[in-house]
Amino acid sequence: MHRNMKKPPTAAALLFLITAILTLAVSAGAAAKDLDVPYVASPDKVVDLMMDQADIGLGDYVIDLGTGDGRIAIAAVKKGATGLGVDLDPQLIRKARTKAKAAGVSDRLVFRVQDLFATDIRRASVVTIFLNEKVNLKLRDTLLRELEPGTRVVSHNFDMGDWHPDKHQGILVNNGPNYYMHDVYTWIIPARLEGHWQWQAAGRHFSMTVTQKYQDIDARLEAGNSALKVQEAYLSGRRINISALEEGTGNAYTFIGNVAGGNISGEARIESDGRISVEDWSAAGD
Repeated sequence: MHRNMKKPPTAAALLFLITAILTLAVSAGAAAKDLDVPYVASPDKVVDLMMDQADIGLGDYVIDLGTGDGRIAIAAVKKGATGLGVDLDPQLIRKARTKAKAAGVSDRLVFRVQDLFATDIRRASVVTIFLNEKVNLKLRDTLLRELEPGTRVVSHNFDMGDWHPDKHQGILVNNGPNYYMHDVYTWIIPARLEGHWQWQAAGRHFSMTVTQKYQDIDARLEAGNSALKVQEAYLSGRRINISALEEGTGNAYTFIGNVAGGNISGEARIESDGRISVEDWSAAGD
């Protein structure tokens, strides 16, 4: 009597089995990585608010990090921008390309399967994101280091920790029978202003020492040997506005200009003895 005996697997069969197991393991790892930021579509009203809050328009180059089905990037291009969307999910990128073609904007918009942290963002005038708080914080230093001052960063729902936004607005969106609050945040990349600055204005020598945290600045200002009382010190992108009062004389000074590297250029407004004069202003950093 003969028993039916199973033959031992061949070497080829074993190799196939091992390869299949490894492939499944790699796929599971990739899926886990994707799930760090699971795809959730931004409602149309939120996308519209992102476009308006970041003032996206003709001439902008928008990079959408974690683009999903491309709806944010497509909306930006419809406003007149050109752009790039990146995502790790090939299926979503295929969907984004299809949507861009259907919207008639595929000639001005590129979608790539790419890690957002491996993306060169230096060309962007606007960066759009719908990620999560952990990824935003990981991305923050790259944004501040790589982007030019004045570049806008707009985020759906998640902030940047202690880097407070230049703009923030909530919006209620109807989802079936319920309404949900969504937040849109916009940051403007600030110029580097920290340090010591000097200039001449109204026949006097001025010096200013600035400490800076993101766009928040604290300025100490002197005219000659007199300390001035700084009433406003405001930085938005490259734009700076400093207002100060000389308490002993009552003279008031306002300096408005643009920061470019180690120089500031703009205009100085001087109010003295009831008269106002305006002159060109140029300051140099040490």
